[in-house]
Amino acid sequence: MGNNFLISITIIFLILYFPRLIGWFGWIFPQKKLSCEKKHRFALIVPARDEGRAVLPLFQSIKEQSYGRECTKEAGERLFDTYVIVKNPHDEVIEYAKEIDAKVYVDEEQKSKGDCLDYCIRHILMSGRKYDGYMIVDADCRLDADFMKNMNDALESGAQVITARKLVGNYTMNDASAYNNISCGISKNADIKNRNIANGDIINNSIINDSIINGNIVNSNMINNNITNDSISDKINVCSYNAGSMAACNHITCQNGLIWSIIDELGNRFKSAMGFTTMPITTGILIRGDLVEEWGGWNYRQTLTEDMELLRDCACKGIRTFHYSYAKLYLEEAPSHADTNKRRTRWMTGMVEADRLYCRELFKRHGMWAFADNYYILSLWIVYAYIGTLSAAVFFNIITLNFWQAAAAFLLIYTAFFALSVMAVLADWKNIGLSWFNKLCLMLVHPFFYMEYILIVGRAVLGVHPKGWEKIGRVQY
Repeated sequence: MGNNFLISITIIFLILYFPRLIGWFGWIFPQKKLSCEKKHRFALIVPARDEGRAVLPLFQSIKEQSYGRECTKEAGERLFDTYVIVKNPHDEVIEYAKEIDAKVYVDEEQKSKGDCLDYCIRHILMSGRKYDGYMIVDADCRLDADFMKNMNDALESGAQVITARKLVGNYTMNDASAYNNISCGISKNADIKNRNIANGDIINNSIINDSIINGNIVNSNMINNNITNDSISDKINVCSYNAGSMAACNHITCQNGLIWSIIDELGNRFKSAMGFTTMPITTGILIRGDLVEEWGGWNYRQTLTEDMELLRDCACKGIRTFHYSYAKLYLEEAPSHADTNKRRTRWMTGMVEADRLYCRELFKRHGMWAFADNYYILSLWIVYAYIGTLSAAVFFNIITLNFWQAAAAFLLIYTAFFALSVMAVLADWKNIGLSWFNKLCLMLVHPFFYMEYILIVGRAVLGVHPKGWEKIGRVQY
């Protein structure tokens, strides 16, 4: 395969992908800040199957929400209720959920996230409780303190499905509002060494400039403190949580973090501004209550990725979606390559399955706007076709011992992904808590991370994929 072939398919790719390339620059234009005077009532749904203590940062961030603090059981109806769904009736998450006064549903028959969402929503609807919106948040997330307030403001957009800005906690460490300490009542100045503390309670505790060494309290100044048996409750208050103590931050978590920058800053931001269907990842998502009531449950359970189904169904039915970058939540990415590939394989498999289910219906949509919307939804296949062709060229030239042509094809693959990586890093520069040198390394290495998608997509297309839910490693606090 000669240079003319490589140049030709590159030109074809750039022409076909040009509409999507425009969206890369959507992050340059700041999104309008919305404000909604009405305070809506929300149901916050948390699928937490076998998550263990990994839910603690999320539960603490729910307690710290600025939205609805003035509403208590005594003062009146709360502005949001939390629902947690587990599979095992003996799951330890049930005990943690009591600390945030959450309603727990046990669905022993669930096989997927879609199943547990359907179980929870149906039970809420059957109970007769009314909500203006349903929020879905994964157990490995942590909400910004103003997350719910901003999502409430986002309802002013008039959209029926709203997605939040997703950042990765274990590589984006510059946003102080996202990393308020979960401190067990211990100040930032507290020094804890070789702590052995368990089976007790602390009530209204404040420890200032304290040092706890080998279980003993030295030079302590305590205000309104009640300690039972010199111990601290082994519930939510177990961890001293900050940016540095979340999950391990390594090159794998950084690579994953850049994926979310690409999805939101290089994709959803522009699509939302243009009125196209955004990618509604089902963590940090808000769905209007009347739409959920119309559904009567959660209808997207045919694939491994319920959000990919939702995306395409929204496009087919004209359900308006909206991305609001001011509503932030922070995800925990697995620091191991094996767990990362499990997740990516599930995503790509779900995408392939969803496209097979909805492709025909998408193409039935008429009009230029529908065509443009579909073009953005299915444009990823243009990338895979281009990169797949170049990969075949690399392989062909290697077996024919034409190494210069193989190198040229590989360089084109690398250049395409490098351009994407550079733009993503620039778009999220302030949120990426890395030095400029490490940001440069991230841009240089990320193309190889993206190249793995060729094999993953290939396996998904051929049907070599997991058949059900598979646990991903979590940080246990």
